Amino acid sequence: MQHPSVKLSYSPTKTLRPIYTQGSVAVSLDGRYLATTLNTQAVVYDLQSNALLAKTASDSSTLSSLCWAGHSLVTSSSSNTITIYSLATNGPYLTPTRIINKAHDSPILVSAAEPSSCAFLATGSADGVVKVWDLKRGYTTHVFKGHAGPVSSLCWRRQASSFQLITGSTDTHIRIWDLNESAKASQPKPKYTLQGHVSIVRGLALSDDNILLSGARDRVVLKWDISSTPKLLRTFPTLSSIESVGILPDGDSFFTAGEGGLKTYAMDSGEEMQDYGGGVVKSTRVDNDDNDGVGGLADAQLTPSSIMSVGHDQIITFHQLDNSPPQHIIGYPDQIISAVYVSETDIAISTNAPQIFIISKDSLPFTTQILEGHTDTILSLKAVPSKGLLLSGSKDGSVRVWKRYNGRFECIAIGSGHGESVGAVAVAPQSTNFAISASQDRLIKVWDLTPLQGLAEAPATPVTLSSYITQRIHEKDINSLDISPDDRYLATGSQDRTAKVFDVTFDTNSKRSSVKLKATIKAHKRGVWAVKFSNYDRIFATAGGDKSVKLWSLKDFSCIKTLEGHTNSVLDLAFLSNGQQLLTSAADGLIKLWNLKTEECVSTLDGHEDKVWALDISPDDSECISGGGDSLLTFWQDATQHVEDEAAQVREEGVVQDETLANLIQVKDYKSAISLAISMNQPRRLYQLFEGIRKEAHEQGTVSNALTGNASVDGALKQLDAHDLRRLLLHIRTWNANNKTSHTAQLVLHAILRLRSSVDIRKCFDAAREADEEKGRDPGYDAQTGEFVPHTVQAENAKKRTAEENASLKEIIEGLIPYTERHLSRADRMVTESYVVDFILQEMDGLDVMDGVSDGASNAMEVDVA
Repeated sequence: MQHPSVKLSYSPTKTLRPIYTQGSVAVSLDGRYLATTLNTQAVVYDLQSNALLAKTASDSSTLSSLCWAGHSLVTSSSSNTITIYSLATNGPYLTPTRIINKAHDSPILVSAAEPSSCAFLATGSADGVVKVWDLKRGYTTHVFKGHAGPVSSLCWRRQASSFQLITGSTDTHIRIWDLNESAKASQPKPKYTLQGHVSIVRGLALSDDNILLSGARDRVVLKWDISSTPKLLRTFPTLSSIESVGILPDGDSFFTAGEGGLKTYAMDSGEEMQDYGGGVVKSTRVDNDDNDGVGGLADAQLTPSSIMSVGHDQIITFHQLDNSPPQHIIGYPDQIISAVYVSETDIAISTNAPQIFIISKDSLPFTTQILEGHTDTILSLKAVPSKGLLLSGSKDGSVRVWKRYNGRFECIAIGSGHGESVGAVAVAPQSTNFAISASQDRLIKVWDLTPLQGLAEAPATPVTLSSYITQRIHEKDINSLDISPDDRYLATGSQDRTAKVFDVTFDTNSKRSSVKLKATIKAHKRGVWAVKFSNYDRIFATAGGDKSVKLWSLKDFSCIKTLEGHTNSVLDLAFLSNGQQLLTSAADGLIKLWNLKTEECVSTLDGHEDKVWALDISPDDSECISGGGDSLLTFWQDATQHVEDEAAQVREEGVVQDETLANLIQVKDYKSAISLAISMNQPRRLYQLFEGIRKEAHEQGTVSNALTGNASVDGALKQLDAHDLRRLLLHIRTWNANNKTSHTAQLVLHAILRLRSSVDIRKCFDAAREADEEKGRDPGYDAQTGEFVPHTVQAENAKKRTAEENASLKEIIEGLIPYTERHLSRADRMVTESYVVDFILQEMDGLDVMDGVSDGASNAMEVDVA
């Protein structure tokens, strides 16, 4: 009986997964649906319910453009194929309603549907050709040629009786095409050609009063009046390259998106009104080879309630027009390096980015806050949820302290001084008076956090932390730090294959502190990736690249236990269940739950395809999170009760099935008994059934034409369905490999081969295999959560199916033949040896007769003498 607090398993509830890599992003006109490009697929999110709606089937060609035509999604691929999808689908994949092959001679770069009627689609290609399509009928209505370079932007204009299409190109010109006039011409020409830019025209926006805004990478926005003959009204310099422009609903302002981020300007004066951010962040690191910085926006689009911006860092942001806090979606998290709970519901994660993302399971895929301040990748996070404290270490060599005020984190302190990347941080959990950081220069620093105590609100500028100790403690990179629950000890793990324990003293009055070596542990054969103190016992754990986890006593630093089971480096660990259990994550993509009393792996959680770098337990132990190199952040819920209920149900069903099987055998309903034993997957009970029938027939000694000794059993074997026949052959293969059970196996096999033809067996086997494949085929999404499952996970799931689902007829035959030949050879040898025995017996019988004669003669002689 398990202790009530001991966990038996965790089950995945939700997963933060990539939805956007690069390329086009589009929001439907009503603002409900978001379409993004994920490698060769388009993914559709329902923003109203925050649910993943569907995605397109994977294609070998990457998607070059996508747009909305009402509630139909139109995608263009690099193979010049246009596909129109309907959202009316019941499965995980969108249903194509029309496919147009070879739509252009060159790759399609941009596309746009006419917004008022959604009846026409315009596409622009790399060869400068623009085509207009009738979406309902699927044919080309217009072909416009004239651009001297690739088409870079499109904009529709509807007048009372006609449509106009405005196009921009890399040749810096803007052309206006009249669809009515062009339909009459054999070689359509633009109605107007606007010249004013000196670089690629990336953004076009049209107001209701015929004001056209054009933005280009020449860092200016041009304002045109196109009510009649187009004329340039004003030029607005923006001082940054522009990728998109749009006019806000009030008509008095417009926005630009590009290298300088998202900004709004007054329509009349061009004066900057608001800077939403998102521009390039320059690195302050002198040794940073890529000093061009990161960030900048690739696109922006106006929605009914917000401005959606798309960053080069794959972050999609909805800036609300009512000035409420923006909403962010992490399109592509990249590797999740660290993840910690900052409250019962909120998690902080760090990826290959200089930001910290605060997310909640209930708000996925949106983040609740993005913490900015670091200028390079954040490598380590440590939190004290009870005090709303978060510590971060980055490649920029700094340590930052964050604290939650009114539900939002603010940076309250910065510690600088490390010469290299800060790879590990720790904070005193009991007092939070000090923190320790370690960098690639093998040094640790002890930071004084006492000036931060009692801050009622975030300071205007972050406090500069003081470092009281700088000490070299290892010979190679320090991978992990942890401070004991009583703030007395520091444990470290390093690539030099050692873990060390230090006595830590920190006097808040005298501001004196010390870090003294207490023990050096040399037990791992490779680098130590993680160290962790137990909150309930005087022990700590280390995890290493040698695939093992070791538990150590703080009294004498002896190794108490060694846990082995991972097939690759163990990267992180966490104590839970009042210190009775341990969770470990590894580079094999698995998470293991251990019972420390029995040293057994209780459960293995498989939810990642790559290294699991991050692992943390919720404050109440009811949930855990894991993040890895596969860009997945998985939420795991305690499934102990579910496992116990399932086990109880299985036991109950087993008892009922055992009784049913016994009753069927008692009434000699062998057909039902065989089918039930096969469905119960109890080969031993099935063998005993056939063995009992064989012995019964042998004991009775009656002459029977039944191949198995019982006509009812023969009939049952003849009527077995495809699935049961295949599983029975698998059991026969197993029995045939053992001398003790081979006789019965050969008897049943002989009966099957006599009762069923080879063609019949082959057909049944193929039918069973197809049925199992159809039943076990992963549709690409989880039936419980409705989330999509990557193809690599689908392939892994297929590998894990039972042998009954994967074994082929050829494999079964190949397993039967060698042992059958061995049994026949043994039988032949026994027959041959039986002749020898017969001969010997005959000879011995002859010797007995001669012995009798000799004995009689001797007796007679004795009598005669007497």
